[in-house]
Amino acid sequence: MTSGFRNRSHGSLLQIAASGSDQALWEGALECLGYPANKRGFRQVAARLDWETVARAVSGMPLESLAELFAWAGGFGPKPEGAPQLRGPAPSWSPRHGRPANHPRTRLIAAAAWAARWSQAGGPARAFTDAVRRANRPDELLSVFAVSTANSPAGPGLSLPRVSPLGKARAADAVVNQLLPAVHALAIGSRDGRLAAHAKRLFATHPLLQPNSVTREASRLLRLRRQSGESATPQTARDRQGLIHIYRMATSAQHPDRQLPLL
Repeated sequence: MTSGFRNRSHGSLLQIAASGSDQALWEGALECLGYPANKRGFRQVAARLDWETVARAVSGMPLESLAELFAWAGGFGPKPEGAPQLRGPAPSWSPRHGRPANHPRTRLIAAAAWAARWSQAGGPARAFTDAVRRANRPDELLSVFAVSTANSPAGPGLSLPRVSPLGKARAADAVVNQLLPAVHALAIGSRDGRLAAHAKRLFATHPLLQPNSVTREASRLLRLRRQSGESATPQTARDRQGLIHIYRMATSAQHPDRQLPLL
């Protein structure tokens, strides 16, 4: 188990102890919807529209109305009729989000779809653990997060682009960075050794995720140091998290005494 996975699992365990399992996993999942500049905004949405409120609102509400509720919680559009009282102000979003599919309002459609999906499963904690118990391969977990154009609402009141709110690549990121560490934490908390071991196995065998600026730079630097016959290119998602951990340790500004020599 890499340091990255262990740290994420431990972080989830602390969040679960502080907020309860469903709320902790709800906040962590919504954070996965944002690129770095907007992660805080999605956590604000998860706090404004907490899981207890979501679970009450979802009952009998069509997905389009639910999407309007989430849009309003994110600061987009008017307050829907009969909407629950929310806590705190709407987030301030960064304009740096790139493609239309990455726009916070589009991503909030995925959050609405998750709310409907996980409510039917008994909450995020139950949805996550049941999915891991059933899965024989990591790719079987993508359905927990992936949301296609076919089931994304775009009614007149929403004026949303017809793009996929969350495709397979982003869903895979959420599986590796949120679902599997969170389920591992839940298993540790409940002393379910079999489930904890299964979550680790699925993580260890998960295919490589899409590259980002950190992994590209880390690979470039480490490639300069590699020994004959060795490779600095990650082959699995576990390798990728290990690479990111090494890079962050090597470039840590907070602990310069712990920096690792890359060159």
